[in-house]
Amino acid sequence: MELSTDGKGPATGKPCTVPPNSKVRAGAEVRVTDGTGKVLGSDVLMPGEAQGSTLKSCEFAFSFKVSGASEKYVLTVAGFPPLPYGREDIRRGLSFWETDEGTLSPR
Repeated sequence: MELSTDGKGPATGKPCTVPPNSKVRAGAEVRVTDGTGKVLGSDVLMPGEAQGSTLKSCEFAFSFKVSGASEKYVLTVAGFPPLPYGREDIRRGLSFWETDEGTLSPR
């Protein structure tokens, strides 16, 4: 979630809080399912950490291992529509941002 475009806000690596209109929250469940809907991994978003220099954002990490057996996966973050991904996307790692419209978009 974008914090500022002028470099103001917490220093890189420091805790951050998203604007009140954001739906992203620390502790929100993150879940990956395969093409059949079977849950392959889950975690919660960690507390936000500031990133960037001039363009500041508040990033939330999560981590879990997912088997590479399926070709198609679905990432679900509490409060957002599911995001489809392929095997290579999962292998490389996932990153997304909350848009001004309150949806998630892959990076």
